[in-house]
Amino acid sequence: MQIAACPNVEYVSTMHIPDETINLEKTIESGKEDLQNKPIEMLEKIVEGRIKKRLKELSLLDQMFIRNQDITVEDLINQNIAILGENIKIRRFVRFVLGEGEENTKANFADEVADILNKK
Repeated sequence: MQIAACPNVEYVSTMHIPDETINLEKTIESGKEDLQNKPIEMLEKIVEGRIKKRLKELSLLDQMFIRNQDITVEDLINQNIAILGENIKIRRFVRFVLGEGEENTKANFADEVADILNKK
């Protein structure tokens, strides 16, 4: 339910995000026009802040829980661990998109009719 409500989520946590993705995000952020006039000392801090924000958008555990916007998914899991006394972890998830993975056959209607007529 949470994954379906958050289309940006691609990873379980920020630790699972590959370094290539992080470096790509840094390159994109540092190249934005609004940062060109900033001093270099401030530029690094601004880029780091934006990167952290972006990585939290990509992480499932850092998302706000859709039924209770006051807590994150990670907080919800920790609450349930305390209640149940069992360890709960999310290791992976799969997002199913409507129509994805289906093979569409490209059929010519005229050929289908001709085949049907030839079989008779």
